Amino acid sequence: MTGTIGIVIGPSEPQDLGLERQGDTIVLSWNEPGIMGSSPIIGYRIFLDGMEIANLSSSQTTYVDGSVDLSLKHTYSVLAFNEDGEGVAVSIIYEAPGENNYFIYSAVALITIGAVSSLIWYSRKKVDKE
Repeated sequence: MTGTIGIVIGPSEPQDLGLERQGDTIVLSWNEPGIMGSSPIIGYRIFLDGMEIANLSSSQTTYVDGSVDLSLKHTYSVLAFNEDGEGVAVSIIYEAPGENNYFIYSAVALITIGAVSSLIWYSRKKVDKE
């Protein structure tokens, strides 16, 4: 008996996630994932402190949050998705005024193909504010 094995791959994390405070808002910006997966990107999901706050089209690579409490620390996450599923999230932490830095990090992905599972990639980078 012969057959084919189809491998379904979601997108990698959005690239170059940035956060900027502009007045009373937080502006997130990013570039499309380096790996699109096995189908085109449909859109992006934005999370604030673990709760989804927006679902954007694939052409939108910025998000303005005007309802966040800027006196508190928050974690924003962005992930791309396609028809095969969600990709890896990338996150950035907003520190309340008076803090000296923020962190950008990517989530850990668990990929399972058949009976083989692989745990891949986690990174964290400190970014000093000027």
